[in-house]
Amino acid sequence: VTIKGWWCVAWITLWPALASAQTPSWTLRPTESWLVVRLSPKTSSLFSGLAHPHLVRAMQFSGKLSLDPADLSTCALTLEIPVSGLRVDHPEDRKRAGMDGGPDADDQKTIDEHLRDEDQLDAKTHPTIRFVSERCRKDGVVEGTLTIRGKGKKIIVPMKIESTEAKVVAKGELQ
Repeated sequence: VTIKGWWCVAWITLWPALASAQTPSWTLRPTESWLVVRLSPKTSSLFSGLAHPHLVRAMQFSGKLSLDPADLSTCALTLEIPVSGLRVDHPEDRKRAGMDGGPDADDQKTIDEHLRDEDQLDAKTHPTIRFVSERCRKDGVVEGTLTIRGKGKKIIVPMKIESTEAKVVAKGELQ
């Protein structure tokens, strides 16, 4: 899937899974976390003025993060998101993200169904979205492979990472 002009914002709370003298580890918990992607229309397309941004929330996901807050280059992240666990343009999610308006309930259902169609995420053939980090830098930039529709693409995501012993909050944005 080629998606042009999208912005990814991730608010993820990760809870300690394993105490380690070297690098602390966390397990992702969807019930205590918020992972969203904001999809914005490509501004140079013919009908971009008629389009509006969509907010897609991962209601189900799993993964692990290891991270030493004193040395961000030590991070390692794996993330798996079932396409069936995505929720599109829900009013509560849009409000939390600071997005006004949005589609009505009927349009929301149609958009949600189209997201899973063969010409979009193709959920029947490719039921999972994956991200595996390959390198983290001291400045918080995470490099890795994002796999959508069975095709992996290398991505670079500048992240703002804040952590305590109890949680990690990461926010990033990319085109």
